[in-house]
Amino acid sequence: MSYNIVDIPWGQEKITTATRRETMLGQVGITPDGRFHRWARNGAVALTAGKLLASAGPVANHQDLVTAVAAIAAQTVTVTLGATAATLDQYEDGLLSVRDLTGEGHGYRIRSNPVTAASGSMVVTLRQGDDVRVALDTTSQCSLHVNEYNLVVVAPTTALGDVVGVSPGGVPINDYFWCQVSGMAVVLADTTWVVGQMVERSVNVAGAVTPVDYAGTAERGIVGRMHQTVPTDTDHGVVRLYYLG
Repeated sequence: MSYNIVDIPWGQEKITTATRRETMLGQVGITPDGRFHRWARNGAVALTAGKLLASAGPVANHQDLVTAVAAIAAQTVTVTLGATAATLDQYEDGLLSVRDLTGEGHGYRIRSNPVTAASGSMVVTLRQGDDVRVALDTTSQCSLHVNEYNLVVVAPTTALGDVVGVSPGGVPINDYFWCQVSGMAVVLADTTWVVGQMVERSVNVAGAVTPVDYAGTAERGIVGRMHQTVPTDTDHGVVRLYYLG
């Protein structure tokens, strides 16, 4: 599958949704004015326009897994899950990372995975060409990471995954859509902003952004910069998104 930039005609980013994947998760799309988007899949709640979105959190029992021997150039890696089952292609377009010991530091893109029971052995098929570069053995600790644009959620007040973009329109549950990741975006506001002020994920209102708390102790990630019109609390303001993709 090629990875070309898709041209998005004016306004189509707001209304284009699909019940089928159609292209790789994370595929880049761009509107005529240069706003970048990524092909994403919505999670368990229908989206409305102007919500800050985040990736799904990791599955705790799919981290630091016992791994079978895999030779250099292998296109499958077998791991033993913890006490949580895996659904069919849960990790399609996701990442298998070698976290520690033999082969550590490498990451491989996942093509597919089968349904696997809790504590079962799962054969993970890698993308053609992204085969094993350093042989793995039974000491290797591998983790599974869902694609960052698969089953995205309204950014919660307590971070579970990284911020990935903004919803440009309404999106039904489980549908695919264009998630905006850069350029001017209309976003839900938590409190009043000042023009030119940096904004970050809100810890008080899900799906909103708020002025950066430079005195705070928690790093919440800068989303972008306030642009022109000053919104009031619970209104929507225009943010110049830094590239979130």
